[in-house]
Amino acid sequence: MLLYLQLTVIEKTESFESLRKELNDGIVVLEEFAKNIDHFVAWWNWMKMEAITQETRTEAIHIDHNSLREESVIGKWREFKGQYAAYTNKV
Repeated sequence: MLLYLQLTVIEKTESFESLRKELNDGIVVLEEFAKNIDHFVAWWNWMKMEAITQETRTEAIHIDHNSLREESVIGKWREFKGQYAAYTNKV
């Protein structure tokens, strides 16, 4: 009977040791997983910031380009209007 109890205690101790080792290994894996998630979130935040910056720059250039283009077109039409008026006065 004593031998049986000793063997049972040894088996349980070994199973506890293996469970403890498995738990410690799991903790290491979860910590590494958390680091990877942090890196992933940081990457998405960086991508969002870059995209917003590019959109803002594009809108600013687009608006500026349109306003410059409109001014140049209006100026050309005014010049053309003056030339047309001068032509019709000659004729």
